[in-house]
Amino acid sequence: MRSHRLIQASLGAALVALVLIGCAGAASGPAPRPIAPGLEGPGGQPASGTGNGADEGQGGDSNEFALSDSTFIVREGTAEIEVKDLAAALQQAKTLVSGLGGYVAGSKESNDGDFSYAAITYRFPVERWDEALAGLRALGVRVINENTTATDVTADVVDMDARLANLRAAETQYQAIMAKAISIDDVLAVQRQLTDVRGQIEQLQAQRDSLANRATLATLTVNWQVPVTAVATVNQGWDLGHEVDRAFAALVGFGQSLATLAIWLLIAVMPIVVPTVLVGLVLYRVLRPRMSHVTVDQTPTPAGDA
Repeated sequence: MRSHRLIQASLGAALVALVLIGCAGAASGPAPRPIAPGLEGPGGQPASGTGNGADEGQGGDSNEFALSDSTFIVREGTAEIEVKDLAAALQQAKTLVSGLGGYVAGSKESNDGDFSYAAITYRFPVERWDEALAGLRALGVRVINENTTATDVTADVVDMDARLANLRAAETQYQAIMAKAISIDDVLAVQRQLTDVRGQIEQLQAQRDSLANRATLATLTVNWQVPVTAVATVNQGWDLGHEVDRAFAALVGFGQSLATLAIWLLIAVMPIVVPTVLVGLVLYRVLRPRMSHVTVDQTPTPAGDA
């Protein structure tokens, strides 16, 4: 019974310590910096240029959370470049990026008639960014557009490292409590806390690794395309058979317009115009003799005839 109460008290103290550690990790200053993936030397020791500072004498996981003076910069961008020979440009770009320690992360090519293009995503060490960008530009005739960004994520990585250190410390405390647990209830209670802490560690570690990877390898997507000449553009839109069809279509349309006009004249205009004209002719014939008689009567008689 006394052992059971001791386990419960230890578990409660561990929970309180975990909360305090989490708060302290969020409010504390920069924590010891971990080594970025790919920068470890043989045996897990820091590579040249990456020291572990005061953590060297602490033992345990000091190598993993060694102090590093490097910053974490995420460099990403897109560019659209015109080239004369698409296949040659793609091969030269691949050779260039491989020589810088990078690789092709993705590609998409299309050949639509006279227009060919390829969208290639390159990843290479972030410290070779300027060199890679200048080399890729030089492969083209001209750079149509370019958009690049550089984001400092050092504070985010440092915060994740501090949180990971706190979570691992809590994991160690739970493991020590587990070793002293006797009853099944105590074992299950500690196991639940261990499972929760380990899940947080795995999730946070995955986020940290992904962010560090983006800061270690820059990402640049280049849209390569071949310029379309003016003659090719004109020829591309002209076809003899199509033009003949258009001419016949225009002739048929003109004939349809004439037929439509004739139908309107016959149905809508003639019933009104024809009766009007007939009435006008009848009135003219009837009134013409009278108008002639009036004209004769009004003609003056010569003086000699009187």
